[in-house]
Amino acid sequence: MTLYMLDTNMVSHLVKGYPVAELYGVVRAKMTAKGKILAPLDLLIASHALIKDAILVTSDHAFAKVPKLRVEDWTR
Repeated sequence: MTLYMLDTNMVSHLVKGYPVAELYGVVRAKMTAKGKILAPLDLLIASHALIKDAILVTSDHAFAKVPKLRVEDWTR
């Protein structure tokens, strides 16, 4: 498993990949159609994790709304 550290210098790399942007649009449209809302930057983070087939480690339960996103809460 690859671990990624996010800092302010890396944020620009998250939005450069077209596959992430395309998936972002698809997931946002599906969630909106179902009445589920996630903040735009949170959805971008979720889309990046989905593209990388990564597990998103967070204590923010809002990410559970994203279909097929694997989430782990290490604070428990």
